[in-house]
Amino acid sequence: MRKFHFLFAVILFSVNAIYSQVVLPKLISDGMVLQRDTELKIWGWAEPGEKVQIDFLESVYATTTKEDGIWEMLLPAQSAGGPYKMTITGKNSIELKDILIGEVWVCSGQSNMAYLLKKSANLYQDDIDNSENAFIRQFTVPKTYNFKGKQANIANGQWKKANKKTVGDFSAVAYFFGRELFEVYKIPIGLIDSSVGGTPAEAWISAEGLKEYAHYSEEIKKLKSDTYVDSLLANNAKIQSDWNYKAFQKDLANAEDGSHWKDANFDDSSWESHKLPGSWVPKIGYKQGIVWYRKQIDLKAVNENSKVNLKLGRISDADSVFVNGKFVGATTNKFEERNYWFDANLLREGKNTLAIKVSSYRFNGGFIKSTPM
Repeated sequence: MRKFHFLFAVILFSVNAIYSQVVLPKLISDGMVLQRDTELKIWGWAEPGEKVQIDFLESVYATTTKEDGIWEMLLPAQSAGGPYKMTITGKNSIELKDILIGEVWVCSGQSNMAYLLKKSANLYQDDIDNSENAFIRQFTVPKTYNFKGKQANIANGQWKKANKKTVGDFSAVAYFFGRELFEVYKIPIGLIDSSVGGTPAEAWISAEGLKEYAHYSEEIKKLKSDTYVDSLLANNAKIQSDWNYKAFQKDLANAEDGSHWKDANFDDSSWESHKLPGSWVPKIGYKQGIVWYRKQIDLKAVNENSKVNLKLGRISDADSVFVNGKFVGATTNKFEERNYWFDANLLREGKNTLAIKVSSYRFNGGFIKSTPM
């Protein structure tokens, strides 16, 4: 398989922007958590020369917007507490509600930090069900890229309180870290998830910091061109499309002569056996590709009115699963545990067939040993 050209993400802030009324960055919004015991920087944009006032904790602070449209104020350090309100007034007025003061942590990194709690719901369902805590909150920075300069704001984002409806979208590492902090200190905890899976170290270094590295410096110059970026994205899409098309053409499960690898009655007696979990690489010699697995399961009885949960651990990279020839689920992320539910009426007494199509694009294909099946 041809190598993908990887576009890396750069998350930057603060450039000049001019507005006709007071505007706040997404991070300064309802439900935000501010850091305790240190000066509180509140900033935003307004018309140049506009007077801006902040009312917070029975005190009033004021400043005048600079010529570049930016205003900022440093408020005195505060002890942990809340919820509070803050009113910011210029030509317009903005009231921020449900503000907490406590510990604020930036949670950054690659896939280990980006991994969402809901992807392991089968392991942590009790933690999810009992996560209700208005004093633990997360703000998720959107995963975008920008190569043209520092960015004044982000497109979207909001502070979310931990509960069983929201916590599944929290970084799993960040949530458990935040929960432990709360249990120890009993104060509000704010988590800012700024993570992007698969990003290399240079993605987190400024253009200025990469100047002494000629290769990266030249690449950054190229990436400032929309045409160049569009060509990379188009090329990546074509590589993936071509690979998928060739794989589809060679996949006997797509044949129309009845010899479907997913079918319950397909004769797999000539297939080699393989102990799972484990990678297919030792047997086949290739890391990437598509491999089908089949297993016969004998059942003495079936309750057709029930639901069945099929747990397959983690698979590298993507899978499609069939029970007695019927599709029951698919996953495209190697870090997500496979946890498929289906109606028991797909099963029958006696012999049943489980067929799994596994596609590997980047890593060693197969079933990952570190997770139970």
